[in-house]
Amino acid sequence: MNYLVENIPHIRNLKILKIHHSSITDDVSFDLWCTLLSYKPLEEIHLLYCGVGDKTAIQIANKLSSESYNNLTRLDFTDNQIGESGGEALGKALLTSSCKLTYLNLKLNPLRDEGTHHIASALKENNRLIHLNLSGCLFGPLTFVVFGESLKKNRILQKLYLSNNFIDEVT
Repeated sequence: MNYLVENIPHIRNLKILKIHHSSITDDVSFDLWCTLLSYKPLEEIHLLYCGVGDKTAIQIANKLSSESYNNLTRLDFTDNQIGESGGEALGKALLTSSCKLTYLNLKLNPLRDEGTHHIASALKENNRLIHLNLSGCLFGPLTFVVFGESLKKNRILQKLYLSNNFIDEVT
């Protein structure tokens, strides 16, 4: 991991980073995230099936929210351990004018209602995100109601994936 951290700044044109099926958890990756999040050319981060969680999501959300220069437009965190606080942070980041995300995939993360609710609410005001996948994120019918309200105001989103959640009737 240290070798990767030390050498990323020397790759002048790195725009996409993809790491799949690796044990990159919050506990072992702090230096990597600090390096990646200060690396300006990076446009996409794809970490699938890795074990990253709330700490990483919060770090990335803070970067997306900052007024400092960032070019991140695509995040794919399929099947990791991002939960409620990570979802909340990402939802807040989507509300900022500095967030340039057009693609967000959090499929198979345990966001539950609390984490997903913040992302759904952000869709009311977000004017960049065109692709959102929250399939299998363990949220229920009340969050679907929030999505419904948000989508009435959102004119940008083109693809929304919400399968494998709990869409039972709201009582």
